Amino acid sequence: MNREKEIYDYLCQNHVGKDNRITNYKLRELFDISDEKRLRNIIENIRINDEFKKIIASKAGNKGGYWIANSKSDCLETIEHLQKRALKILGTSEVIDNKMRSIYGA
Repeated sequence: MNREKEIYDYLCQNHVGKDNRITNYKLRELFDISDEKRLRNIIENIRINDEFKKIIASKAGNKGGYWIANSKSDCLETIEHLQKRALKILGTSEVIDNKMRSIYGA
């Protein structure tokens, strides 16, 4: 069984609903994943794979974690969280682009 399926099955069995979320740290500890980025990549792979029908919701911060969404609000919170991350990355890329142009020209 691959890592994505193991984690997906575990979340479906043990962490349904926001009140049952599991922290990034605890999930990495359970599945012996040392790198936070590696876990995020696994979660992303699950989310984009049509084989996995349920939605993994997430929230960042001290009260954050991962869980299987069981409401529209869980999904909306996750969408907002992902969009904020994407906008932050886009903003950083624009700053780098502007610096590059000022240093090296258009």
